[in-house]
Amino acid sequence: MGTLVLIPLLGISQFDPLAGNPGFENNATFANWVRTGAGTATRSTANRRSGAACASVANLVNTGFTTLHNTSMSVTVPATGTNYVTVIGWARANGNTVTVAVDAGTSADADGPATPGGTTANVGTTYTRVSHTFLATNGATYHPVLYARNNGNNTIRWDDVMIYTSTQAALDAAAPNAPVNFSVSTSGTNVTFNFTQGTDAGANPSGISGVLILRNTTSPINTSNVTLTSQIYYSNNVNVGPTTGAANFNVVYNGPATGSFTDNFTGLNQAVYLVYMRDQAFNYTASGSAARVFVVNSTTANYNVANANSNASVDALFVRAGNSFTIPAASTITFRAGAASVVNGTVEMQGNISTGNVASRLTFANGATFRYRTATSRAIPTATYQPGSTVWINNTANANAPSGGLTQAFGNFRWEQTAQSAAFVLPSPFNANGNLEVISAGTSALQLAAGGIYNIRGNVQIDDDLTAPANSVLNLNGNGVVQTISGANLATPVLGTLNIATTGGGSVVLARNLQVATSFNIAAGAILNGGNANASLTLSGGAEFVNNGSYIPGNAKVVYAGNANRAIRGSSATAFHKLEVNNSAVPALADRFVRLETPVTINNQLILANGGVRTNNRVLTLANGAVVTPTEAGNTEAAELAYINSNQTSFIALVDGAGVPATAGGVRRLNIGPGGRTTLVPFAVGYDMPVSAAITNFSPVAIQQTTGTADNYTVRSITADSPPGTFSASSVDYTYNLLEDVAGGANCTVRIY
Repeated sequence: MGTLVLIPLLGISQFDPLAGNPGFENNATFANWVRTGAGTATRSTANRRSGAACASVANLVNTGFTTLHNTSMSVTVPATGTNYVTVIGWARANGNTVTVAVDAGTSADADGPATPGGTTANVGTTYTRVSHTFLATNGATYHPVLYARNNGNNTIRWDDVMIYTSTQAALDAAAPNAPVNFSVSTSGTNVTFNFTQGTDAGANPSGISGVLILRNTTSPINTSNVTLTSQIYYSNNVNVGPTTGAANFNVVYNGPATGSFTDNFTGLNQAVYLVYMRDQAFNYTASGSAARVFVVNSTTANYNVANANSNASVDALFVRAGNSFTIPAASTITFRAGAASVVNGTVEMQGNISTGNVASRLTFANGATFRYRTATSRAIPTATYQPGSTVWINNTANANAPSGGLTQAFGNFRWEQTAQSAAFVLPSPFNANGNLEVISAGTSALQLAAGGIYNIRGNVQIDDDLTAPANSVLNLNGNGVVQTISGANLATPVLGTLNIATTGGGSVVLARNLQVATSFNIAAGAILNGGNANASLTLSGGAEFVNNGSYIPGNAKVVYAGNANRAIRGSSATAFHKLEVNNSAVPALADRFVRLETPVTINNQLILANGGVRTNNRVLTLANGAVVTPTEAGNTEAAELAYINSNQTSFIALVDGAGVPATAGGVRRLNIGPGGRTTLVPFAVGYDMPVSAAITNFSPVAIQQTTGTADNYTVRSITADSPPGTFSASSVDYTYNLLEDVAGGANCTVRIY
């Protein structure tokens, strides 16, 4: 046994000073008893109350009372207040019924009253408790006295005699409550658990005087109720405790009450401790209420054979990091009131875990794993899942997904149902303070609920099908972490609403293809990073790209493939690596165009597959080297102009915003002219600004700079403007404004088709 940290004990009871235990447990304590009166008193070789031999006094035979007293076993009454002394003994006979009694003596009257003042009782062939409580004299010292009168040729045996003081006028006959509020930790090979002592119960509590701790010695962990009602005392000198069923227990501590216990764990990989409180009347906590501490503390990494092979109630479970605790399919582990268990390793749930729906009874610490691997559908246990813990749904042999408990706040959440054969709807609200991973959904899919809200603060990795109704919401709400939106290997995950709300400098990285059907938003302060994986973010239905935070385009492509007239919105300018307009599902030409409600820059490619871009009063900037093409395969300036001249339904329209004067809108193309942008075919030499003033007809304008230094040019259109001269306003539908960044120094040719 390792170090004990003792808590001061309230109470004044003094037991046998030679061994610290009630009477008749060994030769030394028997020698302290003095016989008075006729008869004999010898140490018996018969069984004591607990079943072992040689623990009681026998052969008290006479026709009157024989008395035994023990002045070494005494109590001193407090000097003030109303105080009582109680004497308890257990007696039995081997034949006819006999009369026995207990009382107390003093230094002036060692044998007690001449006529027994104590309570008398008739006892037979089984041990019977005999007790006496009396009003004591304050400050006096008392010791126990036993009385026995033979009613025939009988042997009378005594065992477990005790004396104590209290403020109660009757015997304390009720068992104390079990300790609560356990916490467990380890250091090297030592395990330490702390707890709050159980209180003394019943109508006449005498007060807690000690604690008894047993530890099992078998592997794997197995526990059942260990009965203490037939054995009132466990010796400090005897290491073997009770044996019940298949679980053997050692006594590792029996002494004054303590709220902390440390045990050297050398040679053990796992154990269960049973903790009983003891009161002054030597009542122990009932076996069904004894505190149970399960410890998996292997010094070998990944030690993975700890099992609970039967149903058990648990007050503390400690699984060291790198270790695993498995609950077999036929077992149930119940965390009782007052339990406060922390798992640092792995708990594999094949059977069932019950915490009474109280999260504080079980905590999965950072780095810990809860593995759901059941043969039948069960609920995820109510627990505290710290952000760095992982809930791993991993049924490899069947498709029995969790039946409940999925709306708790998790850390990391991993879905790996390789045998899943039917779609599973993840309930809402769903919160993961760590990562969300969809590794496998078997032959079916993981689905988000209609109208469901899903909040993820870490990475989102989707390697299998994830689908969702258009009105479901996925919020990425990271805090100083890099998150990843990954698409599926074989199918593009479809989400309803995706809100990105990172804080603390974190960013969401688009790693694979993803489709959003209803709404997409980068919140203020949040970052979406297109990453380097050439992934696509497809905005279908009525979804729009709304950037109120920061978008880092990376290598990603944003695709408008919806069925409505939509815009690119936001509180700040947005740069895209690739932007594709492919609104083939929209019948009206006007609704195929995506309008700008914020300035937009194209770094690499604007793909006008079906529909176009309306600049409104915003500037669309085509960066140096950026091209406008119908398909990714035609990423050349020649293909750009050839396509626009042949397909008059997909182009850039220089149209005003409704009812807003056109003062800043248009298309700005960088680095036009000698030494700058060039083309590959004669038809397109230098003509790098194919735009139109309307979306219902194609009348593009093109700029060719023939001399001078390459420059940046902007083209915009103003509706029905009146040029200088005698023209009337009604004679002009559109006015083109062509602007050069650096005025002068170049000759340009402008063509309007």
